[in-house]
Amino acid sequence: MTITEAIFNKAIHCLIKEDIENHFSKEQGETDISEYKSYVDYNNQQGTKNSRDKEKLSDIIKTICAFLNSEGGVLIWGAPIPTDNGNKEKVCKGDLTPVSVKIERDQFINRIASEISPTPLRINFQPIDLGNDTYCYVFETSKSDFAPHQYKGTYYMRMDGSTRPAPHQYVEALMKKITLPKLYAQVLLSTAIELPKYAIIPLIVCIRNLSKYIHDKNVTYAINVDGADLISCDCTSIPTIGFEKVITSEAKKVLHYKMPFVENFFVIRDRDKNYGKQLSIQLSVWGDLSPVITSQYNGHFNSGILGVRYDTLEANENRYLYDDDDENTLSKKEGINVINNFIIKKFKEDMLWLPIMKVLDP
Repeated sequence: MTITEAIFNKAIHCLIKEDIENHFSKEQGETDISEYKSYVDYNNQQGTKNSRDKEKLSDIIKTICAFLNSEGGVLIWGAPIPTDNGNKEKVCKGDLTPVSVKIERDQFINRIASEISPTPLRINFQPIDLGNDTYCYVFETSKSDFAPHQYKGTYYMRMDGSTRPAPHQYVEALMKKITLPKLYAQVLLSTAIELPKYAIIPLIVCIRNLSKYIHDKNVTYAINVDGADLISCDCTSIPTIGFEKVITSEAKKVLHYKMPFVENFFVIRDRDKNYGKQLSIQLSVWGDLSPVITSQYNGHFNSGILGVRYDTLEANENRYLYDDDDENTLSKKEGINVINNFIIKKFKEDMLWLPIMKVLDP
């Protein structure tokens, strides 16, 4: 269960305005896993509104960094103005303070990736429309497996419901916990190319190691597609070129920091075959020192005046297998049975194409 689900009984991307309003219908105090920031802009402050908004967003990123280095947490920007509850504690209750800053999801995630080092994973961000071009923002951060993280050269931590610079001994303890490289894998898709017999989508597998000091060895990947065929663009494979659904290959003997591995493929759709509109792509990556991560992409093809176009409807990148939703709801034995059933189904689908079948049924 995520922190957001524990607080609101629903996932972060399912939150709506009423959920936030109901939350603050009661007094809410900050904890080590929750922070509330109201939005008030005083015109008599120095600088422009844009510069003041940037400073507020900087404080949010600082808190996200602290959550990464602690137990994770949820931050709500647009919370009610805090008041004293009489026990010398600040609490938030009442009307939200609408944020008049529009934050684009991709822009924010890119900023997180560039300003927090090492680059964090599993940060969720949900804008909630309050009307009149104002918003409330919810940020959910999971505890990092690769702490410590720093923001603008400083390590932060959560303590007593506040964000503070982390002392040396705390940072040192976090560093001693780092034992794994951090792989980051993506599938990049380009514009479709139309040929008389095929529709082709250039596909790029990109694998990075985000750990500065731990190199991974024997990094391997497997990419599979459902709703099309796949071929490698490696010229050495031309004599034995094959249209495949799954390709498994070694990426690198040693994968260093900031030296990405890139491999090119074509997603092929034969015009004589009925694939349907759906296309799913899954990339799995692992190494000698790192656990398996998966990136899943679901979308469909559209045909129009400008030709064939593939639209990604859902992208779920860089999940560890132990983070799968099934493991949040199923027992370990049930989870194993789910995987076993998938293995059996896959074998039954593939066995008719095995060479041995030509011997058994010539």
